[in-house]
Amino acid sequence: MINKELQTKRKDLGKYTYPEGDEYEGIILNGLPHGQGVKIDQVGFKFEGFFFRGKETGKFKIYLPDGTFSHEETYKNGEVVQ
Repeated sequence: MINKELQTKRKDLGKYTYPEGDEYEGIILNGLPHGQGVKIDQVGFKFEGFFFRGKETGKFKIYLPDGTFSHEETYKNGEVVQ
Protein backbone atom coordinates (compact mmCIF):
# COMPACT_ATOMS: atom_id res chain seq x y z
CA MET A 1 0.00 0.00 0.00
CA ILE A 2 1.26 3.50 -0.90
CA ASN A 3 1.60 6.05 1.89
CA LYS A 4 -1.14 8.71 1.47
CA GLU A 5 1.33 11.50 2.30
CA LEU A 6 3.56 10.40 -0.58
CA GLN A 7 0.57 10.29 -2.91
CA THR A 8 -0.20 13.97 -2.26
CA LYS A 9 3.34 15.22 -2.94
CA ARG A 10 3.82 16.71 -6.39
CA LYS A 11 7.32 16.94 -7.85
CA ASP A 12 8.00 18.83 -11.08
CA LEU A 13 10.62 20.88 -12.85
CA GLY A 14 9.65 24.50 -12.78
CA LYS A 15 10.25 28.06 -11.66
CA TYR A 16 9.65 29.75 -8.33
CA THR A 17 9.88 33.42 -7.36
CA TYR A 18 10.85 34.18 -3.76
CA PRO A 19 9.01 37.05 -1.98
CA GLU A 20 12.14 39.26 -2.20
CA GLY A 21 12.25 38.72 -5.99
CA ASP A 22 14.97 36.06 -6.35
CA GLU A 23 14.22 33.52 -9.11
CA TYR A 24 14.67 29.75 -8.81
CA GLU A 25 14.61 27.14 -11.56
CA GLY A 26 14.80 23.42 -10.86
CA ILE A 27 12.90 20.76 -8.96
CA ILE A 28 9.72 21.95 -7.24
CA LEU A 29 8.02 19.84 -4.56
CA ASN A 30 4.66 20.95 -3.19
CA GLY A 31 5.17 24.44 -4.58
CA LEU A 32 8.67 25.03 -3.14
CA PRO A 33 12.23 24.58 -4.45
CA HIS A 34 13.22 21.09 -3.31
CA GLY A 35 16.13 19.33 -4.98
CA GLN A 36 18.79 20.35 -7.46
CA GLY A 37 18.33 23.83 -8.84
CA VAL A 38 19.63 27.31 -9.56
CA LYS A 39 18.67 30.55 -7.82
CA ILE A 40 19.48 33.95 -9.29
CA ASP A 41 19.26 36.91 -6.93
CA GLN A 42 18.12 40.41 -7.85
CA VAL A 43 21.69 41.54 -8.54
CA GLY A 44 22.34 38.59 -10.87
CA PHE A 45 24.47 36.30 -8.71
CA LYS A 46 23.74 32.65 -9.50
CA PHE A 47 23.63 29.94 -6.82
CA GLU A 48 23.77 26.31 -8.00
CA GLY A 49 23.05 23.54 -5.52
CA PHE A 50 20.46 21.60 -3.53
CA PHE A 51 17.37 23.11 -1.96
CA PHE A 52 15.29 21.63 0.86
CA ARG A 53 11.79 23.02 1.38
CA GLY A 54 12.76 26.28 -0.31
CA LYS A 55 16.08 26.81 1.49
CA GLU A 56 19.68 26.28 0.40
CA THR A 57 21.24 23.14 1.89
CA GLY A 58 24.75 21.75 1.29
CA LYS A 59 27.50 22.97 -1.03
CA PHE A 60 26.72 25.68 -3.55
CA LYS A 61 28.67 27.06 -6.48
CA ILE A 62 28.36 30.84 -6.71
CA TYR A 63 28.70 32.68 -10.03
CA LEU A 64 29.05 36.41 -10.66
CA PRO A 65 26.41 38.22 -12.76
CA ASP A 66 28.71 37.92 -15.82
CA GLY A 67 28.72 34.11 -15.40
CA THR A 68 32.25 33.83 -14.01
CA PHE A 69 32.68 31.25 -11.21
CA SER A 70 33.30 33.05 -7.91
CA HIS A 71 33.51 30.52 -5.07
CA GLU A 72 31.73 27.75 -3.15
CA GLU A 73 29.74 28.12 0.05
CA THR A 74 28.09 25.62 2.35
CA TYR A 75 24.54 26.27 3.51
CA LYS A 76 22.31 24.82 6.18
CA ASN A 77 18.63 25.79 6.35
CA GLY A 78 19.24 28.76 4.03
CA GLU A 79 22.16 30.21 6.01
CA VAL A 80 25.89 30.15 5.19
CA VAL A 81 27.80 27.75 7.47
CA GLN A 82 31.11 29.16 8.69
